[in-house]
Amino acid sequence: MKAIQAFALSGLLLGGAAVFAADLQRVEVEGRANAAPARTDVAKACPAVLDGLEEAMTAAFAREELSGLVDVRFTVSRGVVSAVKASGGPRAYRPAIQRALSSLDCPGNGAQGVQDYAFQVEVLAPGERARGGRRLALKALPPDAAARSL
Repeated sequence: MKAIQAFALSGLLLGGAAVFAADLQRVEVEGRANAAPARTDVAKACPAVLDGLEEAMTAAFAREELSGLVDVRFTVSRGVVSAVKASGGPRAYRPAIQRALSSLDCPGNGAQGVQDYAFQVEVLAPGERARGGRRLALKALPPDAAARSL
């Protein structure tokens, strides 16, 4: 009797596994093997980066009187920016930074294929100015932070 119960139980288990196996669908994973570390020299590939950021942040500057560092990461492929992420620093500035970088043209990336960039946007207090009289400056991320993937 126990043999019959064991046989019936194994049939249920195996039959259940067959049902689950039939429901599985193909999954494709896209990515880059051995991707190069993120670059920090965004101004070389995207020469208009500071102009674009400052223009996009004009309204935010008028509303907010905050300073801080915003960590930024994005990918450039054939001059087109994608996967823009902004973290840290004043939250009020993140949407403007993301919008500005998403519409940025990066012709300097050219034939380099897909490249990740990681850097910081330093937003200065209203009375402070960076080189060129700007309220923004681009800074390299610390090496450990730049090494992290997008």
